[in-house]
Amino acid sequence: MTLYHGTNLDIQSIDLALCRPYKDFGKGFYTTELLDQAQKMANRVARIYGGTPVVNVYETPDDLLKRTELNIMDFGNIPSKNWALFYNSQTFDKLTDIETGLYLESPAYVYGLFQDERNFGHLVQAEI
Repeated sequence: MTLYHGTNLDIQSIDLALCRPYKDFGKGFYTTELLDQAQKMANRVARIYGGTPVVNVYETPDDLLKRTELNIMDFGNIPSKNWALFYNSQTFDKLTDIETGLYLESPAYVYGLFQDERNFGHLVQAEI
């Protein structure tokens, strides 16, 4: 199984002691089977912390998800249509761009922007 990790560093080996503790699902090393998702994360990390976007590629045993010595959260490898629409939207790009401050807004506000983008084909609010 091929896994990707988007960042601004070339990471040859995973050291869990270096992982940040306050991530979405706790301290850990986050990977994905989706190359596009890793590329977007690499761009985001490089934009926030500087450096060049890097997508690290790891070949892992096919039985990795069944191993008990790791705490693995598997969200499936096929995103829902709604998730894909949001993930590939301009709204999501702005939400993950720290310079816009959109991540500080309420979920209802962000959802409204996304609805407008879906209805009009582009972001309507010029101040973002």
